[in-house]
Amino acid sequence: MLDNSAESWLTGYTDLTLAYQEANPKASADDLLSSLRVGCAAMLCSASPLSVPVERPHIVDAALEAYGRLRHEAALMLLDRLPVLEEALRDALR
Repeated sequence: MLDNSAESWLTGYTDLTLAYQEANPKASADDLLSSLRVGCAAMLCSASPLSVPVERPHIVDAALEAYGRLRHEAALMLLDRLPVLEEALRDALR
């Protein structure tokens, strides 16, 4: 079962995906469903803006550290809940 924040996120994501499907009727349900995994991979692989301190470590501040931690937690939550999220999106796309 998803908590309220995950439910809110999934509702918004589902609404966005359904709107995209309406605007692009040739988009396959499989492609739309895969967007969850692609988004998760993009979040995990993207180094920006966390790569900036490699060359300029003096710019690291509390906000950047908090952003990095929150982004990491969000990625782990998405990975952990991916099967449930995919099933809910699959149901909505039917």
